[in-house]
Formats: sequence, structure tokens, C-alpha cells
Amino acid sequence: MPWNSSKRRKKKELKFDLIFLDPPYRKGLIKKSLHLLLDYDILLPDGLIIAEYEKNALKDLDIIEYIKLKQIEAGKTSVTFFKKQA
Repeated sequence: MPWNSSKRRKKKELKFDLIFLDPPYRKGLIKKSLHLLLDYDILLPDGLIIAEYEKNALKDLDIIEYIKLKQIEAGKTSVTFFKKQA
């Protein structure tokens, strides 16, 4: 769901303990989504991100703020469990 600028400020106040990501494949949206989650700081400190994406889409992930807990690959799909660095 796209956020307009007036809603962004209100959305930044929300915090979640679990966030699921499953953006469309081959559009580069998984990296953008992970960066946006950092920008908006909506994951609680002990929260978890579960991201489903096309395999290798996060091959060069440059976000050091996330710890990869587990990665599962099945066919053309990867599912990764992330949490934020403490």
C-alpha cells in the first residue's frame, strides 16, 4: 500500500513485532522495502521481518542494520528471517 506524505508521519509512530514482505519479483522492490523499513523505523527492537523474494535478489544486500537469522530456498524463491542489530 503506497504511503502519501501526510500519512507517513502518522505511520512512523506505529511499531510492529512482525512484518511480512512479499513484493513482486524482478522489480528490485525487496531491497527498497527493507530500506524503507529502516527509514520509517517501524520494527520493534525484538521484532522479526519475514521476507519472501526471488532467489538471489538480496545477493548484494548492503544493510548492516539487519541480522539474517535463517534463509530457506525452494526453487526460484527465498524466504529470509531478519531482525535488527541491537
